[in-house]
Amino acid sequence: MIKAIIVDMGGVYFSNGTELVLDKICRITKRPKKEIFRMLRGQKSSLFHTGRITPKEFWGWFAKSLELSKAETARMRNLWYSSYRPTPGMNALVAKLRKKYKMIVFSGNIEERVKFLDRKYGICRNFDDFVWSYDAGSNKDSLDFYKYLVKKLKKLGFAPDECIMLDDQNVFIKLLRPFGFKFVLFKNAKQADSDIKRIIKS
Repeated sequence: MIKAIIVDMGGVYFSNGTELVLDKICRITKRPKKEIFRMLRGQKSSLFHTGRITPKEFWGWFAKSLELSKAETARMRNLWYSSYRPTPGMNALVAKLRKKYKMIVFSGNIEERVKFLDRKYGICRNFDDFVWSYDAGSNKDSLDFYKYLVKKLKKLGFAPDECIMLDDQNVFIKLLRPFGFKFVLFKNAKQADSDIKRIIKS
């Protein structure tokens, strides 16, 4: 019996802001796309996502690497965070599912960005609980993050096989399988709703 739906943020509840902002930052900084991508998805970014470095440390490194002023750096940060926009239909789908199931966020994310998006869209009031990479100290490419999720679910009274995971990255299925999670590969809200219904009925 399904008791909870676990939702990814970037690429599911929101657009993938990192992909959307790359070209904008490249045009402004006149740096190659590969370089900017590495900065937003590389080692420093991983440390930022897992709470191992502060916003001051990350943005200080970012500014120094690209020779940006404080004002330019603030602009880059705002561009990146504001590129995460609500996915059409997801707010309504979450609200509908929440009438019957616990809605839990499971996201590799940055605390500063979560606060930014919550101020803008009030996302935190739309879910029942949250599992963030910056609290776990590990990200979605690490088995430790999934173990952290399982422990959190146990405290909430849920087993993995009572949960449906909604994510846009197929690569994470291999990490989910050993725990027994059910998985929906997200494409859009209508498709996700249909696939969730199919799993619940099976």
